[in-house]
Amino acid sequence: MKKGKTIAAIILTAAAAAARIMVEQRKEDLIIEKGISGYRTWASTSTALLIAAAALAAILLILQFSDAARKRREEEAAGRLAAEAAEKSPRAPLSVDGVMNPGEIRNFLIQQGSGEWRKYRGNLGQCVDVMDDMSDCRARLHKLLEMNGADTLRDTEDVLRQVEQYICRNMRKIINNLSAVDIDSPDSEPKIQKWFSECISDSMQKLDKVNEFIVSLSEFFNSQGEDSSSLDMLDIYKGTILESIARE
Repeated sequence: MKKGKTIAAIILTAAAAAARIMVEQRKEDLIIEKGISGYRTWASTSTALLIAAAALAAILLILQFSDAARKRREEEAAGRLAAEAAEKSPRAPLSVDGVMNPGEIRNFLIQQGSGEWRKYRGNLGQCVDVMDDMSDCRARLHKLLEMNGADTLRDTEDVLRQVEQYICRNMRKIINNLSAVDIDSPDSEPKIQKWFSECISDSMQKLDKVNEFIVSLSEFFNSQGEDSSSLDMLDIYKGTILESIARE
């Protein structure tokens, strides 16, 4: 509605400007026909009309821009509120087919350990420690490759990514199982403890293999040009890790 009024005011301003121009163009004719006083009346009337129309158009334009700015601020505020609400709401990115985000799963476990699942805060803390250890392994491997300029061995990082996703799947089992049972029921306690035990034990076994793999890689770098068997040992560790993941 305001936009239509603004357009009408702009058209009126243009018409008033045209009338004022026409009065000036016919100045001599008007003086002859109407006299000096008649011309002045026409000139002052057309000028007043032009000023009034321009003022009206300016006011409507200001109101329109102000309204648009207000709506934009409201939309931005609503977007910020929605983003804040999403951040405060714990969510678990449990992708069935895609790649899971370890950081988001870790944060979810921490949030739940202080919230709905605080009864099992200690167990959830162990799960977080496992994920932190996995992240530390990836960082150490990356640093080792960087320091030795081992671009040809970048595929070793993919091995650790696969292990990390395997551990994420273990955490997904914990999260789904805890969501499916009444955690306050005494009957659920033995099952829940068993789930945590299996998850942490299995994940730690994979981490042990990863640590052995990183040590083996370090030995390979140290023995370059001296011991040709180091690369074979590295391949054996890679194969063992990937095979253990594939079996699960």
